[in-house]
Amino acid sequence: METKIHTNPDGSTIIVPASAYIEEGAYIGKGAIIGERAIIGEKAVIDEKAIIGEGTVIREGTDIRKGAIIGTGASIGRWSIIGKGVYIGEGASIGSLAFIGKGVYIGEGASIGSLAFIEEGAIIRKGAIE
Repeated sequence: METKIHTNPDGSTIIVPASAYIEEGAYIGKGAIIGERAIIGEKAVIDEKAIIGEGTVIREGTDIRKGAIIGTGASIGRWSIIGKGVYIGEGASIGSLAFIGKGVYIGEGASIGSLAFIEEGAIIRKGAIE
């Protein structure tokens, strides 16, 4: 896998796959893992130790908190907040301005609409539409 260096707004750097597209102003925390072909939008924040799967799209201004895992091919809309330790399954979709609380589990292929509020610890099953 070819890599490149991403420079955060604060001047710190992190190594990411060369195939990942990270817009200017995005912040990638220490120990975060970014998958190949992932797209990270402007002003998005990927906190430390978060994992972003291959081909995943994180749109503008979204905040992925510490230790969250975002599965392959998932999509997260603009200005959403994904809490600490959240798991979002492969191919799942989260709309814009959504709040996903700490420790939430969202199954493969589930769809969460814009402006959704999912409480801490909730379980959204595979393929569910909320």
